[in-house]
Amino acid sequence: MSDLQNKIAELISLNKEGEYWDFKLKHHENPVDLVLDIICLANTVRHKGNRFLILGVDPISYEIKGLEETTPVRTQADIITTLRNAGFANQSFPDITLENVCVASHTLHVVVISDKHQKPYYLGKDYAKNGTLIRAGVVYSRTADTNTPKDSTATPNDIELMWQERFGLTLPIFERFKIYLKDHKSWNAEEYVSYYTLMPEFSIRCDDADYSLDYTQEWTRGEIGSHYASGNNAHYMNACYHQTVIAKIHLVGFDGGKKHIVAPDWSPYGSGRIYYYLQDSLEYAYQMHLAGRYGEDHSQQICYTSGNYLNTFSIPLFRDKGDLASFISYAQKPATDRSETNKEEQTKIFYEALEAYNRFRASGAVGSGEVTT
Repeated sequence: MSDLQNKIAELISLNKEGEYWDFKLKHHENPVDLVLDIICLANTVRHKGNRFLILGVDPISYEIKGLEETTPVRTQADIITTLRNAGFANQSFPDITLENVCVASHTLHVVVISDKHQKPYYLGKDYAKNGTLIRAGVVYSRTADTNTPKDSTATPNDIELMWQERFGLTLPIFERFKIYLKDHKSWNAEEYVSYYTLMPEFSIRCDDADYSLDYTQEWTRGEIGSHYASGNNAHYMNACYHQTVIAKIHLVGFDGGKKHIVAPDWSPYGSGRIYYYLQDSLEYAYQMHLAGRYGEDHSQQICYTSGNYLNTFSIPLFRDKGDLASFISYAQKPATDRSETNKEEQTKIFYEALEAYNRFRASGAVGSGEVTT
C-alpha cells in the first residue's frame, strides 16, 4: 500500500473524525459546502501536515461505501476552479490535489490539502449558492471534529495563531527568513543593504569581503563568462537577524551587470558536475526574491554556445535532496574516482546533465519531499 493509502486506512479505523480529516459519503452537491469544508481544514492550526477530505465514507457509521456506484461530480480541475471562483481574499486559496485511494476493495476520493503558511484563508466577498452562504472576511476553522458554523467565526485565539503562522512568528529564524523573502514588495531594496519593513531586524547586507566567483565553472562559460569584462561581478550577501549573520548567499551579476542570480550549488555528476537550486533552501528563496524585484527570473534562459549555435539553459531546480538523489539515480551518473579537468569536457558533461535533467522532469519522476511556493 502507498503511504496515502495507509494513512487513510488508519484514519478510517479510528471510527471518528478529527481536526485534520473529515468524511463525506459522496462529492458535495453544493460548491459552497465544498469550499467551507476545505477552508476549515486548511485553517486548522493545531496540526502540522496535510489535511484530508475523504469522500466515500459514511460520516455517521464510518462504513466504507466507496464511490463505485456514484458518478464523481468533481475532478481535481473542477475543485480548483471552484476555489478560484469563490472569491478568496488576494486570490490566496488552499493548495489541493484530488487522489484516488483503494481501501477495503473500495475506491475513495481524497482531497489532500497542503499545510501552507498562508493562514488564515478567508473570502474577500460573500459566496452564495442554492441558499447557502459563506460570509466575506470571516475566518472559519475546525475544532476537534467540528467545522466553524457558517453564521459564526473561529475563536480569537485560533485566528491569532493563524496570523502568527502567516508571519512566521512560530517558526525558527531561518524558516521565517524564507517566508519574508517571498514578500519582496515589503523590502526596501537598496544597493548595499535592504531590510524587511514589517520586521526591520531581518536584513540583507552586502559583504565587504572579496568573494569573487570562479568564472571557470562550467555554468559561467556562456552568457556569464563571455561578458566578464563588461560588468560582471560576484559577491556575498549576508542574511542577517539583528546583527547576526545567519547565512551567506553568493550573488552573481552578469550581462553587463543588468542581471543577478544566486550562484547555484553543485553535486558530482559522473566525472563532472550538475549545478542546481534546492527549492526548500534559503538560497532559492532569495533567488525568487530577486525574481520578484526584477520582474524576471534571471536564472532562466541563460545563453550558451554549443558548436555554431546559440542556445539557452535554465538552472535545474530540485525539490529537496531526495529529488536530487532520484535524478542522479535516474541518470545513472554517480560520482567517479576521476574528476574531469579538461574545460571543454567539463562543459560537455554539464550540458549532458542538463539534457538528462530535462528528460527526468519530462518523465514525471520525483523524489521525496513536498514542494514550497
